[in-house]
Amino acid sequence: MGTEVLYVSDMDTASILTRILKLIPMQAITNSHVLKAISDNASLEILKAIATASKIDSNSLRKIQKITRKQYYSRLSALTAAELVKRKNGKYFLTSLGKIVYRVVARIEESVNNQWKLQVVDSISDIPKEEQEKIIRSLVGEMTGTREKIQVLTHGIQTSEYTSESGNV
Repeated sequence: MGTEVLYVSDMDTASILTRILKLIPMQAITNSHVLKAISDNASLEILKAIATASKIDSNSLRKIQKITRKQYYSRLSALTAAELVKRKNGKYFLTSLGKIVYRVVARIEESVNNQWKLQVVDSISDIPKEEQEKIIRSLVGEMTGTREKIQVLTHGIQTSEYTSESGNV
């Protein structure tokens, strides 16, 4: 494959992006690829370790995990194939997609860790709305994204952010 030289001064932004995208091999990454890549604790721990370190090499990353060499490399390979992680100069880092997935995983973890609070919210549906909101505010006050969580919990899941086009969650 030959190297194509781009002269930025002669092109507008759209043309530059179009030319760059033609040079990048694109593969179809599906939701299933991403979910399968993060489907076990070891994979999640690898993803978190890469996310929390600025750039981490394979030896340092492998020391964090208490899994076999084969398990480590198969999980890292799945994370790479799902385009969540890339390796450059022997260091691993999250891709843009990986950063988004990491943030979603962090929110899921926080929700699971606060599951008892969510169970309380589920159990107070028959008291007045104002009282529900007071209880919810006291329960989720220290959680990140508090305003959004209160809104979702007090108004149900049927908001545009959480509802698909068909109206199902």
